[in-house]
Amino acid sequence: MKPVCLSDRKSMFRSFVFVSFFASSLALPSIALAQEGTPQGASTPIRSQRRFALMAEAGWNTLSGVGLQATYHFMPSLSLDMAGGLSASGWKGGARFRYNFLASNFTPFLGAGLMMTGGAGDEPISLDTNNNRVLARVKPAPFAQVVGGLEFLADGGFCVSATAGYAFALTQNPEIVSGTPNEAQRQAFQLLYGNGISLGLALGYAF
Repeated sequence: MKPVCLSDRKSMFRSFVFVSFFASSLALPSIALAQEGTPQGASTPIRSQRRFALMAEAGWNTLSGVGLQATYHFMPSLSLDMAGGLSASGWKGGARFRYNFLASNFTPFLGAGLMMTGGAGDEPISLDTNNNRVLARVKPAPFAQVVGGLEFLADGGFCVSATAGYAFALTQNPEIVSGTPNEAQRQAFQLLYGNGISLGLALGYAF
């Protein structure tokens, strides 16, 4: 039985370095713009006033795919994001810790976490490309995620968060049941179920 995705360690390492550099580049200009920190006269940072947020999230290779995200701010600089929803690989859930660079309403952050997909059941999926038919079974699979992001939390509670990064598949998926994937099919399986860019947007309210 031939797996579709064969991960190259050097390629994954280069991707990790690229994402880390990208996230840092994303954060530094934002830090300069928001250097004010906590406004004068505000005794308590906003993420200490409003520690819990519930948000709707959508994106590609995000914690939930399309679903709900809950965030808890342990302190202004440290938060936990937890999410669940639906994706191309069935149900999906995940969690990540993130470091918030600023205590002000607006902050860039860096985060890392783990995700799990539920798979598409025992029934194989069919992919027919250029008269080449392949049957594959999408299995439950774990992923690691590294992201950089920006979050705005208003005094009134409205919050919005955007992330960009990379998701690393920790197992090979899907499992080929019959046929031999051609290059186009390998790329399709890689895009849907393998390593890839992560982009996400979440909107909600903090309490």
